[in-house]
Amino acid sequence: MLDFKKLLFLIIILLIYLAPNVFSQETKILGIAPSYKNEKVKFYKHSDNITKLEEELFTINIDSSGKFSHVFKLQNTTFAFVYLGVFRCVFYIEPGKDLWLNFPKKTTKSLEDILNPFFQTTDFFIGMNDTLLSDLNYEIKTFDDEIDEYLNSNFFNLYRKTSKANIDSIIEETEVKYSKSVNEYFNNYRKYKYAYLQNIAYIRNQNFACKEFLLNQPILYFNNAYMDFFNSLFANFLSLYAVSKNGSEIDSDISKSKSIVALKNTLNKNMAFHDDKLQEIIVLKGIHDAFFVKKTGEYKLFPSRQMFQVLDSIAITSKQPEHKLIAKNIQKKVLNLYNGTDAPYFELNDSKNKIFKITETDGKYLYISFIHSKSMACQEELTLVKELYKKYKKEIKFISITFDENFKDAVKLFNDKKYDWTLLNGFENSDLLKTYNIKAYPTYYFVSKNLKLINSPAQSPKENFETIFLKNYKSKEYEAPKDYEELLK
Repeated sequence: MLDFKKLLFLIIILLIYLAPNVFSQETKILGIAPSYKNEKVKFYKHSDNITKLEEELFTINIDSSGKFSHVFKLQNTTFAFVYLGVFRCVFYIEPGKDLWLNFPKKTTKSLEDILNPFFQTTDFFIGMNDTLLSDLNYEIKTFDDEIDEYLNSNFFNLYRKTSKANIDSIIEETEVKYSKSVNEYFNNYRKYKYAYLQNIAYIRNQNFACKEFLLNQPILYFNNAYMDFFNSLFANFLSLYAVSKNGSEIDSDISKSKSIVALKNTLNKNMAFHDDKLQEIIVLKGIHDAFFVKKTGEYKLFPSRQMFQVLDSIAITSKQPEHKLIAKNIQKKVLNLYNGTDAPYFELNDSKNKIFKITETDGKYLYISFIHSKSMACQEELTLVKELYKKYKKEIKFISITFDENFKDAVKLFNDKKYDWTLLNGFENSDLLKTYNIKAYPTYYFVSKNLKLINSPAQSPKENFETIFLKNYKSKEYEAPKDYEELLK
């Protein structure tokens, strides 16, 4: 027979394994979207609200009449979004509740939008039910519109020491309209939206704001207003705190100790941070920002390898599943598309409607170009790729991935110009644009025979790719970096 301790241990393991399903509730979305009939549409959420990495939430199939209905499990109230042409359509969805989505009429990007590297989608609320005043999406949208209108009209005045009485009266007037809400998510949403407003207007003291709104309070990982307030309050925190008197040991905690325990001990000297869970997420936010901080005199820079080791420690030892996830996501975000990491996998249809996989290297290097056949820059450079192909097709496998809405246009161009290398239909998998961080066409990547990124992104034919290939790779095998330090050089 199992003794009591072993039985208890097995029960705890079982509860941890089953917890996501036990606390998840069946949730349903439905609607009618005639202009999207017969299409598959992917919905996303942020994996966490520090890295903002996007992950797929679910996919729906819209039928021939434009109707759709989808049931899935959901554990927490979630901010979700879907990219539809020029829009990023956003909504909040609650566990166990049905939600009717109102898609906008289909508006595809113009060719100018597609080829514009600075184009940004417009946010559009699609989950509102304005006939039901208690609807979460309606409450948040109307509340945000009111607060944002005030911010837009008074932003510069807020930084000119607007009086506390003035801001508090604005908050009181606004709160009268929403104070009867019984939705916990919305009540917390308003609380931290007000906290953000008060902090930029007159508090402007990190310690006071932390003690007032965060210390010994639940961490609301999935509440956008809470995390917006937290992220603004602790922007570049470790890099700034390390050059202050109270945080003088931060550099040693990271560079020498490489220890989350040492960092917590340093933070513990400040009464505003006397909360173990809060300390941990402050460190995670600080390390995330430190990877991307620009070199200026006011910021302390830390060695990347040691920051990765702190993240490893949190991912292994933290008692908070959310912190483990954030630590891993920071590593994933920082190392995304780094030279020496694996080239992101893809499989796409080629011009003969056969599936091509990135693993089909034929023992060669890969020179991958992301293109659009209507781009004049792509058309010019494809003629140069053709010359490279003639010279190096025995050593390099040339691949062009096009994002033309009509794949036949790109196929015709390749046939007319007698471009004989592999052409793939990227429009079928638009996620590749995010995966490979494509901001403009053309963009190139050079990949080793064992599918490691070598030049990420790679030089174009105009930027002496040929010279670099001949000097560094033609007569030798590429070896991937063996550790963080070598990888991050």
